[in-house]
Formats: sequence, C-alpha cells, structure tokens
Amino acid sequence: MKNVDVTIPEYAPRKLTIKTKPNPNYSHFEYKVYRIYTKNGREQRESVGNQYYRIAENNDSGTTDIIFGERNSQDMWNFHKGNDQIRADYLEIEQITDLNTTNKEKNMADYHFKASDYQGTNLVPKDSYFDFKNEAHNEAEIGLTKKDGSVYIENLVQNKKTKGEQIYQYHVNLADDIKPELKFPNNTETEPLNSDDFISNLRNNDFAWDNPTVTSKITSPDKFEGNNVKVPFDVELTSETFNQSNMIKGEAYVQNEVNATIHFIIEENGKKVPIKKVDLNNLPSSDNKLVIVDPVTKAVKPETFVKEILSTIKQIYTGYDLKPNGIELKVDGNTTTVTDVTKIPGKDVDIYLNYSGKMLTVVPEELNFGSEQLRAKKIEDVRPNQEHEVRVIDTTGESNAWKLEVKESTAMNQDDLLLNKELFFAFDDNQEALRIDRGYQPVLKSESNRILHQLALNTETNKQGIFMNIFNSNLKGKYSGTLTWQLSNTK
Repeated sequence: MKNVDVTIPEYAPRKLTIKTKPNPNYSHFEYKVYRIYTKNGREQRESVGNQYYRIAENNDSGTTDIIFGERNSQDMWNFHKGNDQIRADYLEIEQITDLNTTNKEKNMADYHFKASDYQGTNLVPKDSYFDFKNEAHNEAEIGLTKKDGSVYIENLVQNKKTKGEQIYQYHVNLADDIKPELKFPNNTETEPLNSDDFISNLRNNDFAWDNPTVTSKITSPDKFEGNNVKVPFDVELTSETFNQSNMIKGEAYVQNEVNATIHFIIEENGKKVPIKKVDLNNLPSSDNKLVIVDPVTKAVKPETFVKEILSTIKQIYTGYDLKPNGIELKVDGNTTTVTDVTKIPGKDVDIYLNYSGKMLTVVPEELNFGSEQLRAKKIEDVRPNQEHEVRVIDTTGESNAWKLEVKESTAMNQDDLLLNKELFFAFDDNQEALRIDRGYQPVLKSESNRILHQLALNTETNKQGIFMNIFNSNLKGKYSGTLTWQLSNTK
C-alpha cells in the first residue's frame, strides 16, 4: 500500500492497531508485515513472523485491523528498542488482494482517469486507468507507570486518516482464434467481411458483468490478393465498453477458383441416388445395363452466380423433370435452395439438381402386315413382317403400379372400305388371344420398381404378339388403320 503513513511513535505503545479501509473493489485479502531497520548505514527489510500480530476483519465497518502487541506488550518495546533480531525503525504492511470484478457500478466508479490527472507519475498518456482509493490510521495503547507503581493506560488515535491510492493502467485482454483453413477468392475486399467469417472462441473478458459487443475487422491488408498463396492479415478486436482494442494475427489462403461439383439425383425409397441415362434410340434390354449420369466438376470463380454455371452444362435428361426449386447448394454440411442471386462462396461446393421421374411409352411408328393373296377361305394368323416391341420407361424410382392398353382407334380401311378381319393380341402359346377392337384392352401390367419394360409385338420364337385373321369377303387393295396405346397408373 503506497503512500500510506503507518509508523510507530518515538515511545513504544503497549499495543498498536493499524486500521485499513481498502477499496470496495478488492477481495481475498492477504497481509505481510516487514520490519525496516538500518544496519551499517543501509536500510534492511525483513518479514515479521505472524506470532507478533493478528489480522481481524470488521465486516460492519469495512476495515481490516493489523494488531501488534496483543500477545505480549513487550513485543512493541522490542520493535522500538530491541536488538537487530526484532528492532524496527518502522513497520511496512503489504496488502495482497484480488480485484473484485463482479460489480459494474463499483468498478467503473474508479475507471477512466486520464494520465494528466496524476502529476509526477510515469504513466502512458491514455484514458485507461483505474484509481483505487484507500485509507489507514494508527490506534496506539500507551501505558505509563506512575510513582506508586500503578499503570496509566491511554488510547491514542491518529487524528487525520492517511489516504492512499493505487493507480493501474488497464488494457483489455480480448483474444480470439482464427478459423483454420480460411479460403478467399482473389481480390476479395476485407472491409465488408463479417467477424463470423474468420474468427471464433472469443475469450479473456476480464469483468464478470461485462458482456461486451466486440467489433472486429481486418486492418491489413485491404484485399486478399494472389494465386493459390497464403496471405497474413491482422484482426482488430475492440471492446465497446472500454473503447480499447487488441490485435490478433491470422493467415488466409487466396485462390482464383474453387471446385463446384454438380450432382444429378432422384429420390428412391428415401435415399438420393444418381439418375440414369435413358436413350430412346438405343435402349438396353435390362436395367443393369443402364449407366448413371456422373457428377460434373467445374473450376469456377467465387462470387459467380450458381445458375450462370448451370447454364453451361446439360440439365435436361430423357425420362426426368427437374423439380421446381429443385437446385440445392451444399457448403460445409449446410444445404440451401439456390435462387437467382445465389453465388458460389470462396470454398469448394456441391450443387444438387433434384429430379422427379416420369413414365414414357415408345411404340413403333407402323406395323406392316405385308401382302396376302385373296382366297376363298379365311386367312389366319397374319403377323407383322418384322419384329417389333413396345417399350415402357418408368423412372419414378418407386414400386409403381401401371397398365398399358391398346385399341383399334381407326379400323383398317381403303377409301372408307373396311377390311373384314379380326385383330388379336396373343400373350403366349397357351393363353387365349385377346380381341383388339374399339375399346381399350390391357396388354402389359407392372408393379415393380424397374425402369425398363418391354412388350414384344412379333417374335419368331413364340406366338406372343399381335396378329389378325382376314375373311374372304374383301376386295383387293391397300388397307391401313390406327392403333392407340394408353399408359395409366393403377394405384
């Protein structure tokens, strides 16, 4: 405790009490007592054992008493006139304490004093000081021996309390961590960057009541420039409460391009899987021969509009429709829907194009039954002169239930002269053939999750397919008609 006058008078008291009243911002007090004496012309400083004094805290008055001579009044005489083992020119009391930082009103009452207020002190001229006021005074019990041998006791109290002050220059200790593996595109201006983009884990807030709004900004450089290089930068952390700043250093990787990987997907049984290529002009015989649409990875510049990138790639695939609002951007595990203003960030991303499947039917443009010579009797089992098939493509990714039906929407005729015939569809050699006329007849059904389905219309290996019987009451000519195919859900 500097500048506090606590000395022993020329005559030794029987008992000496030094009453201190510390600043209310202090807590967890400890005291050490030293005796200061001169030996061989030099001032010496030695600690005094605690058997010579007692510490007492008075909570009501807010004072702490250091009491000497309570055990033995001779102790005070020894301090005053004893040998070098105990003698003291004066006693020095060192107060060791923590700063109580839980009360804003008390803390800030002692804060924000200017260095110019402290004449003769070696302080840096900045408005960041705490000035903690303290006080202390002596109370001595004097004993005088009268001629009759009785002892006269008198209590002496220091009239003017000694005032002291402790001045601390304070600087905020705010610290933070720079996020690892920071990446920014070339020519990124640092001024508009948000603190959350590059720092985390704010700490070292000294005052319990202080929940500071900490502003942070990159003070250097103005731009992240370079080509696949690391650039150092400085971040300034500022506490608005104390109007002070700390600087922390970081490093960012500057790049010209990032990778945007574009996925073409559909949901099947709750899982997202790649869509498959469907070429209507070259359909394979089974699903396992279909190939997936592979992801496309493009090197792009950050801040490019996502839809601008997508305009450079193929998005339309046979058998699939891109869902409305079905484009998603995934960055660091977070997925958002892409809009017209969504841009590529300064890091690698995944772009998902979400498709819905649909059902398609591929039928032959014509069935040519060839030519037959008119006879006196019915001509049976007339079939197309080439192998044909109907293909159904179902990319919905679900176990769908549907049926394919056919009807003769326009009867075979020549200049409105009808061909007298019967048209059938045979499923196999052992099943009764299905008559095809003006009403729809089911020829193919499915309740599977397969993509490819096929219906043979004429084969050389069995009797499955379409055929007709021609009666003998027909005129010579070239007859044609129309078959209509209908695909519909049955769920």
